Amino acid sequence: MRRAEPLRGYAAFDRVFNGGRKIGGTLTLCFFLMQRTEKAALHVGYAVSSRRWKAVRRNRVRRLMREAVRYECAPLCAALTQHRVTADLVFVLRPRPDADIERISLAQCRTDLAAHFGRLTQRITEAPDA
Repeated sequence: MRRAEPLRGYAAFDRVFNGGRKIGGTLTLCFFLMQRTEKAALHVGYAVSSRRWKAVRRNRVRRLMREAVRYECAPLCAALTQHRVTADLVFVLRPRPDADIERISLAQCRTDLAAHFGRLTQRITEAPDA
């Protein structure tokens, strides 16, 4: 497995939100659902609330998160392949009243998602049946 694939469809998002677990970060929340399978896979989805921000700003944040996932997902992909685990992830932008969505940078997204991926990798290596 070399890279993350998109998580598509309302049913897939609902399955992760309802049946998965949650990790909190500074910028995002990570909802995840992991299952043992024969072939490892990483499916990633992104959710940004439409109540507070217009489409241009939401799309910019999703682009930043996608780029950060491309840079930071290699250790998680290696752990998933080694332990034969499929992971479905949904990153949700944290709704903070003081958050200025225009000032979010790629570096901030990378550090936040790297922390999420580190915790998920640790969880897989400690308890592969998670």
